[in-house]
Amino acid sequence: MDEDPLLTRTESIFNRRRINSRPKKLVGQVHYEYVIVGSGTAAYTALEAIRQSRPKSSILLISEEQQMPRIDVDTFQDPLPDELYDVYNDWRRHIACKLDSSESTELIGQGMRKWSTRGSGGSANGKKAQAVSLLVEAAGDLNVNPEDKTIQLSDGSVLSYDKCLLAPPGKPRELYVLKSSISFLLRDRINALRDFQDFDDLHNVVSKGGKTVLVVGGGFLGTSISAALLNLNKSLEQPNRIVQAFVEATALQQYFPDYLCSHITAGLEKQGLERKPDVLVTGVSRSEPSDSPASQPVEQHHVSSSSQSALASAAAPAAAAAAAAAAAAPPPAAAAAAADDDDDDDDDDDGGSGRFDRETGLPEQVCVTFMQNTKKEFLDADLVVLASTNVDPNVEIARTSDLEVDPRSGGIVVNPSLEAYDGLFVAGSAASYYDASLNRRRRNDFYDNALNSGLLAGQNMVAENGRLYRYMHQPTFRFSLPNLDLSFDAVGEINSNLPTVGTWLAKRDDAGRPTQDTAFERGIVFYLRNNVVVGVLCCNAPECLDVARDVLRARMNFEDASKLILLAPTNWTKTLKTK
Repeated sequence: MDEDPLLTRTESIFNRRRINSRPKKLVGQVHYEYVIVGSGTAAYTALEAIRQSRPKSSILLISEEQQMPRIDVDTFQDPLPDELYDVYNDWRRHIACKLDSSESTELIGQGMRKWSTRGSGGSANGKKAQAVSLLVEAAGDLNVNPEDKTIQLSDGSVLSYDKCLLAPPGKPRELYVLKSSISFLLRDRINALRDFQDFDDLHNVVSKGGKTVLVVGGGFLGTSISAALLNLNKSLEQPNRIVQAFVEATALQQYFPDYLCSHITAGLEKQGLERKPDVLVTGVSRSEPSDSPASQPVEQHHVSSSSQSALASAAAPAAAAAAAAAAAAPPPAAAAAAADDDDDDDDDDDGGSGRFDRETGLPEQVCVTFMQNTKKEFLDADLVVLASTNVDPNVEIARTSDLEVDPRSGGIVVNPSLEAYDGLFVAGSAASYYDASLNRRRRNDFYDNALNSGLLAGQNMVAENGRLYRYMHQPTFRFSLPNLDLSFDAVGEINSNLPTVGTWLAKRDDAGRPTQDTAFERGIVFYLRNNVVVGVLCCNAPECLDVARDVLRARMNFEDASKLILLAPTNWTKTLKTK
């Protein structure tokens, strides 16, 4: 897929101009022309759209972050390998932005609210830009009155505005595992991939090799991160053991046709992935000694229901003893000194279970409990990665401000111009907008939507004579598996519960003639509702994406769409259908 010109323009603005800081008292300044609530991709693209058109306007950014957002990661300082960096860019970048290292704040009022100002350090459209003001405040603590165009803060003070944008970034949806009872001492063995720091922490664990990493989740993020870790294994002397667990029969089952899921799963297994399908992860606990049942391979150990209660009873005093030992442990410096005097070689043993860090007293591994049907299974892991693809919208401000929330999608209801009320706009994952191509309301979690909806909202906020643009962009997402030579570009509704028709290049025999089989190297999958195309998945065919958008806008039936998007002559392709 060609590089998005909107993305290129936005990144170039941030790359050529740092956001400098200088302190300024803002007491008494209670009116702003533009107020933006949020600090993710949608917020800062709207900010740039406003500054390009109105560089001297007064702008207030309200965010839980304590500094102005800027481009996520400078490429020349990027500590991540490409495999992990690409996954972060695809699935987390738009909700977790990099913040400037410099800070200038003044504490004002009894609530110790933090204010700061940021100067542009440059110009917009050849004019010196006005500094942007920053107010640190949680979106859920605000009360917006769209009729009066005012915002009440948590301490009762009030700001007024001309135009306001609500673009609070969403939060990665918590997997069910986090809702179980997990000891606080084990939390450093669980990585939820929420932000860039989590990706960096993951890299620090796996870069040394020889670890067991359990990835929980069979969606796009879980499969992407599993494939990335397998690819990193190629450069390690001692590869990591990568296990992927999910509740479905195959990974990606919610999105792709079964035949494509099976093909991807088989390819990853050939590269060393161990998969645990049809399981629930029901708990994470301290790893037992190496001769305990918990240390046995997953495939070999099943616990009866009577043994389960006995194991739980035995684990309780062990956990309490571990917590007491941790509390009584000497400071890290003393522990390190003691370790230097210790002549045994236990700390060099990388094998077995029940290992403990000699400085912290924490277990080096955790025991993960699976439930498959009525049987329990166990796995000792050095790290548990919770890979939730979905993002939950942050719409607490809608509840405190009496704004309408779409009961189906969970987003704040907006009109085609992304307005929830006159002068009050919503963008990013928080907006529930009408998608004319699909003839229904939707909320979109992807980076492409955050970028383009934020940009359009910013343009509408500065529109002359009230002439607003409609949000007609059809957001896309990319899902890549480089180690399988597969790259998917998708637009519209990608849901395996819908009927699909896939057109794939057929294999060729030794004489070069097409056969009746396919290697899934290149293809198009149409997702249908009442024979109308509502989604298109392009496999290694990014050049078809723009035509796919046209198909959705025209609400074409499959017969017409298949004539418009052609991979090859009919006798060179194989058609696969699902119901």
